[in-house]
Amino acid sequence: MKAKRKNILLIVVIALITLLFLAVVYLIFKNGISANTSSSCPQWQPPAQDWCSDGKVVAGQTIGDCTYPPTCVKGSMTPTVTTTATSNSCPQLMPMKPGWCPNGKIETQQNNLNGCPQPPKCITNDAMSYTFNLTNGWNTITVPQFMFDSMDPISTSTFSLKGLSIYGYSNNKWETKPQFFRKNGSYLIYNSEQDRSVTVMANGQMIIGTYNGYKLNPGWNLVGNNELFSKTPSKFDFTTNVSKPGCTTPLLCDESKTISQLFAEGRIYKRIYFFNNMQSTDPNVFYTTKVLSSADLAIYQIPALKAFWIYLYK
Repeated sequence: MKAKRKNILLIVVIALITLLFLAVVYLIFKNGISANTSSSCPQWQPPAQDWCSDGKVVAGQTIGDCTYPPTCVKGSMTPTVTTTATSNSCPQLMPMKPGWCPNGKIETQQNNLNGCPQPPKCITNDAMSYTFNLTNGWNTITVPQFMFDSMDPISTSTFSLKGLSIYGYSNNKWETKPQFFRKNGSYLIYNSEQDRSVTVMANGQMIIGTYNGYKLNPGWNLVGNNELFSKTPSKFDFTTNVSKPGCTTPLLCDESKTISQLFAEGRIYKRIYFFNNMQSTDPNVFYTTKVLSSADLAIYQIPALKAFWIYLYK
């Protein structure tokens, strides 16, 4: 009887040892799988001690089991854009600091072509106006590029003041009292009174689906350097009224060319006529001419806000 009990006890002990062994094997196997598959979190090194000395450190987000690196938000005029590990492919816009645009106008922006929201712009009063000094008699003006950065249509209403007349030139004909200024376009102003200063303001409105730039048409075109610095003909980007073959989307059909490209294609007249002394009745004094050559395209400097005539063959 004692031998029988001893055998049963031995069997029980062996069974317990077997179960303990199986439990250990299971835990090792489970931990091994977890070690191989537990995380796909990105690895990142801690930043240097003074990496955000001129900004504010914002702690990184924790998504699932992953913690992402901190970001440095600086006091700029536009929000910092950071990407997060979410299913959304658009960047996340950080909230703006209070008072980030104290002396200007905050403009919301349309979503980009991918449907992602864009940060707002701070348009200051300086960025929305420009003052022209007009002499008695004929003048030319070219509205600077920065005035068009917000895509606002810029009204010519300022030049409806007493003694002022404005003329544009498009499609081989003069425009009397054009409603809006065009980017890259120049205008003739007649001031019948004494010398004065006139300030042009952006409207602060947006007209969807319109193009506010000057389009080159076959024939003469009154254009200008709309930058506040001189630049070469190779840096002038013009849209022409020549449609791309097979294009069916109107706003995307017009070709974009530089003066250099048009010159190389033999599509523009080699002489450019600049306004010089507009009070003179002598054409040779009223205008100065520049005969373009291939060598000039990358070195000849057209002065800032300078108006000129250019002829497009086709």
